[in-house]
Amino acid sequence: MTPLIEPSDDVRALTAVLQKAGFGVVALEDARERDLHAAVAKIKTRMKRDATVVVFYSGYAIQVDREDFLIPVDAKIWNEEDVLRQGISIDGVLSDLRLAGAGAELVAVDASWRNPFERRFRAFSHGLAPVVAPVNSLVLVSEPFDRNTDNTEALRGLGRQMVASLGAAPESAEDVFRKIRSDLARSSAGSRVPTITSSLTEELVLPMIPSR
Repeated sequence: MTPLIEPSDDVRALTAVLQKAGFGVVALEDARERDLHAAVAKIKTRMKRDATVVVFYSGYAIQVDREDFLIPVDAKIWNEEDVLRQGISIDGVLSDLRLAGAGAELVAVDASWRNPFERRFRAFSHGLAPVVAPVNSLVLVSEPFDRNTDNTEALRGLGRQMVASLGAAPESAEDVFRKIRSDLARSSAGSRVPTITSSLTEELVLPMIPSR
């Protein structure tokens, strides 16, 4: 896989903003498969029941059988079965956090959907499958429409928008995500129009003020 530079920059900037606001943060860069599993386990252990959990991912993601998988840097992918074994299911992560007691989930996925292994696969999947938001969740997925877009260019934008939004005046989470979608669509001349799926049952406000 071609190394991606922007994800690390985005993670560092977003981590700083969340920590300044008083949130506990589990941050990863160049994450291996075991690192991703350990991070989810750490979040489940640390979070309070009914807490709002924010998940941000920037990097490679691949769809197999209508399910989206985050791809660790140490993945050895030769076919679809390898993705199922070594990839991290987005739906699975959200389900785990919900079962562990999360009250609400805000998810932003900044994906380079160009499958670097597509020539090895039996079938080509155009882009990512829609993420079904669990109860009381808000999910934004940003991916480039142009398969020939340079990966580093494609990954620019969502992280910076998240940082700006979290540092702005309080606003509903759904309005913030819609504004991010509009800004990315405009700045990319329409080549990136993120999808938003919401099943929120209560109003969430960003930036959130954590309980002490």
